[in-house]
Amino acid sequence: MQCARIWLLGVTGWGRLLFVCAIVFASNNSYAVPSAQVRDCRIAGVDETLRCGEITVPENYQRPSGRQINLYFVVLPALQRDAATVPLFDLAGGPGIAGSDAAIFFATDGRIYRQHGDVVLLDQRGTGHSSPLHCPQIEGAAAFSEMYPQAAVRECKVTLEQHADLTQYTTANAARDLDRVRSALGYSRINLSGLSYGTRLALSYLRLYPQHVRAATLMGTVSDDARLPLWHARNAQNVLDQLIERCARASECSEAFPNLHQQWSAFLARSEQTPGTLPRGPMMESLRTLLVSADGQRRVPYLLDHLARSDFQPLRAAVHQNDGALAEGLYLSVTCAEDTAWITQRQRLEAAAGTFLGTYRLEQQIRACQVWKMPRVKVPGTGIHSEVPVLLIAGGADAVTPVSWARQMAKSLSRSTVVVVPSLAHFPDGLTHMECLDHMASQFLLRLTLQEAEMDCVSQMHALPFVTTLEEPPR
Repeated sequence: MQCARIWLLGVTGWGRLLFVCAIVFASNNSYAVPSAQVRDCRIAGVDETLRCGEITVPENYQRPSGRQINLYFVVLPALQRDAATVPLFDLAGGPGIAGSDAAIFFATDGRIYRQHGDVVLLDQRGTGHSSPLHCPQIEGAAAFSEMYPQAAVRECKVTLEQHADLTQYTTANAARDLDRVRSALGYSRINLSGLSYGTRLALSYLRLYPQHVRAATLMGTVSDDARLPLWHARNAQNVLDQLIERCARASECSEAFPNLHQQWSAFLARSEQTPGTLPRGPMMESLRTLLVSADGQRRVPYLLDHLARSDFQPLRAAVHQNDGALAEGLYLSVTCAEDTAWITQRQRLEAAAGTFLGTYRLEQQIRACQVWKMPRVKVPGTGIHSEVPVLLIAGGADAVTPVSWARQMAKSLSRSTVVVVPSLAHFPDGLTHMECLDHMASQFLLRLTLQEAEMDCVSQMHALPFVTTLEEPPR
């Protein structure tokens, strides 16, 4: 364990560039632990010195002597070390978002997670600084443009294949990468947290390496067989209906938009027959993306009212150009193999019937996958039988991963707790008392259970007032 002790000293900020010894944990690993190069580092927006590092792993684990890729990670050191010290590996969503992007959060509002353990942020293979698979032709597209132009998809694939085997950028390989980082840093057991796709990666790791997981917190749970984006249209429609009903019950919103449901229904019927100034598919997908956050949701009645009056400018102003944060090449490699390849034509039509989005998003992504041509990866299914303590936080206004998905997953997790936050959207932001989420999650990771009193704060988490004019109501 000498190597692990050296690492623990290093993360307190005393060390210079360290090389963690390559040793074999014969009791639970069948591979040699890779060496990790670790150094002090500074990250923009973070006022403290952190620890950054890399390890090298095979791109294809079936050919360990073949092409190698580097995995980049950031460690935010624990604020105190005691008997409860266990590192937390936080897993980003997407797939395609770099884990290291969360460093600012864990250095500021998320410092509570570092009370009793390091926080490790790994850039999943294909993202951030870990052999990224970016598609500038797609990521730089203007708002309301076609989502996946086939020529752009084809061009990106040809470019990336010059230096990457796109078939190896899967969730299972990302889980294997995660375990090599864990081993290289000398951690025997870890906690996991995941948001959206990060929950699928966390569950995959739990299946492969249950002996190394102490506890997990999942928010916006995505099962292995969710077949995204199959249910995007249906889940978004359900939340849109909720918002229209909520507006009708809120005096200020109902006074501003007294006939919102009828107006919106008439607009949908009209837009199906008469082309508008915005293409219908991209327009509706843009509206769907606004539903993933509470801040976007509170603007929806205002936007629907203006769309119904053929005023598209507010929606144009609300939707921003793609910022390139998501590595589209990684997104396609994962979802084409694990999701869209399993969607049948009948499922497409049934899942999208009667929704404002229709099959647009599904068809765009399936067409892109026909160009990307990934071999199908068989997924294990919804169940994962485990006695590891798991907290599942679900949003009642989540337009991507509904509460039912978390409850279904919890059925096979014998020590699971499901907490429903009624007004929470897919992204954890935009409600009053947002600190409640971090309080619950950190307490669960510390003590492996939640008391009723610790969940009381959920009742104080409310959506902010709807936007009814260009001048927003006070927060």
